[in-house]
Amino acid sequence: INLLLDHLNLKNAIILGHSYGAELAIIYASQFPEKVKSTILISPGIIDYESGFITLCNIGSRLGQQEILKWEELYYKNFYGNISETESTEYNFLTRLTYIYDKSKIDTLLPLMEGQLNKNTFNYISNDLVEQKFNVQNLVKKINSPIYIISGRQDISEFVSYELKIAKPSIQLHW
Repeated sequence: INLLLDHLNLKNAIILGHSYGAELAIIYASQFPEKVKSTILISPGIIDYESGFITLCNIGSRLGQQEILKWEELYYKNFYGNISETESTEYNFLTRLTYIYDKSKIDTLLPLMEGQLNKNTFNYISNDLVEQKFNVQNLVKKINSPIYIISGRQDISEFVSYELKIAKPSIQLHW
């Protein structure tokens, strides 16, 4: 982020991050406060190891029993990198299913949510969170510029927005 802002000759930027990108926005804003005018976080993802576990529980609470068993099987295959293309498609479907409140719209909404996920990057970030006992709640307290959070009430990680607001009460939270 810093190299990009330098290249674009931006001195005071508004940083926006979604999901895991919200973590990156918090990290950047805490390390380079002089370069950040404000930070916008959209549905912030996992903020620490514990929130990752709660998110997994929230996924499970939104699936049926058979779906949970299949999702858990595919989750571990994906985590350890031995998942087939077909299984990966099914894993993504089951995970995305938890994001959609009105299940009758799944067939039209799911294609809009599909993107190319770099599994290596995802696993690196996830493993790093666990190993480093990472917690962005501590970093958010160091940010002096305004922070805005936009979060959906049906988001499986909606509690993260509230946790960040508790850590830094000046955060403006929009549901």
